[in-house]
Amino acid sequence: MTIFIGPTKKPITGQSKSFYLTYNVYDKKKSLYCYPPKSESFFLLKNIIFYISYILTLPFHKGKKVVYLTSSRSLMGFFRDALVILYAKIFGFKIINHLHGADFLSFRKKSKLKPLIDYVYKKINKSIVLFPKMREQYAMYPAMEVFAINNATDFQPLPRVVSINREGLTVGYLSNIMYSKGIFDLISAVNQLVDNGYNIKLIIAGEILGDSYLNLESTKSSFLEKIKKPFIEYHGSIDGKQKQLFLQETDLFCLPTFYPTEAQPISIIEAMLAGCVILTTKHNYLPEMINEKNGYLINKNDSQSLIDSIQKEYFSTDYHRISSYNMQQGISEYSFNTYATNINKHLREQ
Repeated sequence: MTIFIGPTKKPITGQSKSFYLTYNVYDKKKSLYCYPPKSESFFLLKNIIFYISYILTLPFHKGKKVVYLTSSRSLMGFFRDALVILYAKIFGFKIINHLHGADFLSFRKKSKLKPLIDYVYKKINKSIVLFPKMREQYAMYPAMEVFAINNATDFQPLPRVVSINREGLTVGYLSNIMYSKGIFDLISAVNQLVDNGYNIKLIIAGEILGDSYLNLESTKSSFLEKIKKPFIEYHGSIDGKQKQLFLQETDLFCLPTFYPTEAQPISIIEAMLAGCVILTTKHNYLPEMINEKNGYLINKNDSQSLIDSIQKEYFSTDYHRISSYNMQQGISEYSFNTYATNINKHLREQ
């Protein structure tokens, strides 16, 4: 029996999508528990009671016992995870931890609870990271087995139909609408290029959320004001057929992110599979994923490089080669079937 403990499906994040994909592809006996979203603070009494009540049932699961969890790097999230890890270990559970962010090292370094963090994490048997280089996040725990598995997606793109003589450029942004994801920089860059006579359309999709830079209310009011342009379309949160059509229309997929925990965005994988040219930033582990063969890799918070790269793609005659390369790489490195095989292999080994 493998018990999956992770986030709810909403709000949609890379971590929540990956968690449910992992749960769905695992082909042995399993159980699922979702902890409350951030909007319902973990420290609300009812949530504490429900969470602890569930944890107390762990010893009564029959068969070989494994807990799979997507670890948090916030203080509240750490306490939530620690309850599971320490209690489950008392009853002989194996613990598998899946790290989706790039910030465990910084979380540990800044915390005043470093000895407690180390005590808890030394109880973890295996950790999954997204790139081989990300093993550095857990280098201080030599007894922990750390292995890399690329993210994957069950997204099925529509065939890409692009005219050889492309007129104009459609720029697409598909991620949560957050200041640190670079959406405001992107709107500003496209706005400047359109003012200079370029035929560019900007399509945007994603749920509006707050972050450490700008809260939800401020993000929403500023974003909705800035997109009041005839060349900008906002589609809200999308999935399924809407996402297929969105990425089919996108020529240049832009994610100029400086989001602190960014690691291996699923939205970029989906854009690659759809044959989009990719533009993103030299931030955290993104250079392990994207280089000039995929499109453009720029410095974060570099507005001029963002403008220059979009302008370069506007005149590019290399679109079809890059599009084909991205589709092939998406299939070879981020295959759903390969992911399912790797996840099942490592979870069964416990």
